[in-house]
Amino acid sequence: MNKIFSDFINYPGKPGLKDFFEKASFLSAEEIGIIRGYFDSMPFEQGATRSEQGEKSAPKGYRSSRVGWIPKERDYLWLYQKLGALVNEANHQLWQFDLFGMAEPIQLTEYHAEDEGHYDWHTDVGAGKTSLRKISITVQVSDPDEYEGGELQFMSRRLPQLATSEAGSACVFPSYLLHRVKPITQGIRRSIVVWVSGPPFR
Repeated sequence: MNKIFSDFINYPGKPGLKDFFEKASFLSAEEIGIIRGYFDSMPFEQGATRSEQGEKSAPKGYRSSRVGWIPKERDYLWLYQKLGALVNEANHQLWQFDLFGMAEPIQLTEYHAEDEGHYDWHTDVGAGKTSLRKISITVQVSDPDEYEGGELQFMSRRLPQLATSEAGSACVFPSYLLHRVKPITQGIRRSIVVWVSGPPFR
């Protein structure tokens, strides 16, 4: 009897690889206020990219942003735990990736109109430890009326898909998904970003 070549594959019936997961009002107004305080108190540096060899560079034509880092300390544990619970929810519903946690600290990100802030099409997976990133989370801190431009878009099925811009909203997506932040034309856009890592896909 003839068999097709995929007869031996066992399909476990897991969910399909949907693009991204959004949660409105993920942060309360009080929590947004606390995080705005982190933006005011943390040191910032120019956002950079890494080459395949792991070398850092800051090409302004490709990425223009300022970044800070929230350390893994007890004062900030509440935010790490809240983000972790969100990842578990999204991952359970959509992807069921194997994960082992946040290998990197939470990033504070600012896009300034005076810097022509933007981040062109990219994925969050790269060389070194970034190769283990599986899930990315971005949470909007700014109100939409605080800036113009700066839309977060995902490339999905040949067409860009727009993420919500409401303050406190969260977007969770596979780190391999192509996305960008369009240029800021007025004001400052603030968000927090973190990545969850796991063993290589298999």
